[in-house]
Amino acid sequence: MGYFVYDQADGNWNHGLKKYFKTLFWKFWQLVKMTFGYWDHSLIENMQIKTRADKLNLDHMEGIATHGEMIATIGLLHALLWQLVGFQVFFG
Repeated sequence: MGYFVYDQADGNWNHGLKKYFKTLFWKFWQLVKMTFGYWDHSLIENMQIKTRADKLNLDHMEGIATHGEMIATIGLLHALLWQLVGFQVFFG
């Protein structure tokens, strides 16, 4: 919390809390998009799909760059987080 108040908002608690909750909502929305399989540019960049696929050498199948395996794996692992929230097991 100190990062948002002191580093991002110059000590202003109201502005810092606003930035904190805005960031928290953005992260939650990314999780919702991932759960339902909506992979846009923002989600692919933030989940580092391309760099992870390059490191693991998963994206070279017959000369075509595909990131499907990495997207499926990351999506599956993050969808399991819903099982930790009460009554949300059907999402996982």
